[in-house]
Amino acid sequence: MKKYSTGTVSELIRRAQELGYYVVTVQEGVLGHGHVFLMAPKNYSGNFEIREVPLNEWSSAHTIRRFTKVSSRIAALLAAEGWCW
Repeated sequence: MKKYSTGTVSELIRRAQELGYYVVTVQEGVLGHGHVFLMAPKNYSGNFEIREVPLNEWSSAHTIRRFTKVSSRIAALLAAEGWCW
């Protein structure tokens, strides 16, 4: 799986917010963004899941996964954060 830097993920989140995406942080990160969902507004298709992956004790990277259907696992995570999908 491809890994992305914190700067790249920050830019993705900024651009997604400009397009109207909702940013839901499930878990805060230690060195990066942690576990974040970018949920698309109704007129867009495609949501994103961003996870922080530790590389070693001093650095981390991120994986990004795009999905269109919200699975029951993701719906449960978002419901725990108070998000109604």
